[in-house]
Amino acid sequence: MTRILIVVLALAMMISLVACGEKSAADDEKKEETVAAATQAAPASALTGKWESKEAPGTFYEFKDDGTGVLTGEGYSMDFTYEDKGDSVDISYTGVTEAQNEAYTIDGDTLTLAGIQYTKQ
Repeated sequence: MTRILIVVLALAMMISLVACGEKSAADDEKKEETVAAATQAAPASALTGKWESKEAPGTFYEFKDDGTGVLTGEGYSMDFTYEDKGDSVDISYTGVTEAQNEAYTIDGDTLTLAGIQYTKQ
């Protein structure tokens, strides 16, 4: 009798574990929606793209969708990260301890950043 009881209890435990592990189609769909929302890219910044200085041709700011960028000119290149605030941008240059907040406006293909005009490439 004890052996039968042990077998019945073992089967009951196995069934409960299998039942807990089963997924419904709704659970799978909810998980997929959550993963998609978490991995969805942030909206592109209005700054995204490559901009050439009108005052110093050959000097470029390139803002990438992932919040990184590079400032290049004749003989130099500075990597940075940025956060677009809408009418200003926080720029943290690699190797510089303090981030800079610069006001900007965009009018057509002209970016005015910290009082300097750039043309979209």
